[in-house]
Amino acid sequence: MADDIETACKKMVADANAQLEKYEKEQIKKGVKKPDSMRTFLSGNPTSNARTPEEQAQEVLAGRSWTCNSSHLADAARHVGPKLNGKNLTSMTALKSAVSKEDYEKFVDVYADAMKKQNLMNYKGQAGFLPNSSDPLHMELKDSRLANNDPRVLKCMLAYAKATRDDGAARNEAFEKEGYVKTFMDNYEKKKSATPATGNK
Repeated sequence: MADDIETACKKMVADANAQLEKYEKEQIKKGVKKPDSMRTFLSGNPTSNARTPEEQAQEVLAGRSWTCNSSHLADAARHVGPKLNGKNLTSMTALKSAVSKEDYEKFVDVYADAMKKQNLMNYKGQAGFLPNSSDPLHMELKDSRLANNDPRVLKCMLAYAKATRDDGAARNEAFEKEGYVKTFMDNYEKKKSATPATGNK
């Protein structure tokens, strides 16, 4: 039986950290007095775990996500971040700016290898680590994306539509470029314009 996302990511973290610890010891043997201690960690942030459709809509509205068919809705996605000298970092950019080119490239190689061993996918649902992408720390199980017509996806889009069309929230332009989203929003606006305003509804 395949591992659930939590187990797979914990295995990835353990594997990556073992390799990074080995690299750190090798640096000391080479004469580096105090090498940077690079590790990975499984995020405990609630938004990194399973999400309701409404929570996913909030992520889209906040510009932290660009989809309503996220694997987070299926409890099949987590975030695995970099840790430097005992401190959890929130991005690859933060790590890149704080360590040497050699160390950064080593981290990327180790992360990618540990991710591959657990058959984890990136935020596009594809194999391979994307350190320079908009969501590099997102890990998900293979084939875990929901269908665009899944009830959870439709609930997410409805919550987003209400927020942006009825309540004045700012639109996520990247999200709305998706074909299935555009169709949903067009239909929502048509229904809204065809429905006469009544009372406080």
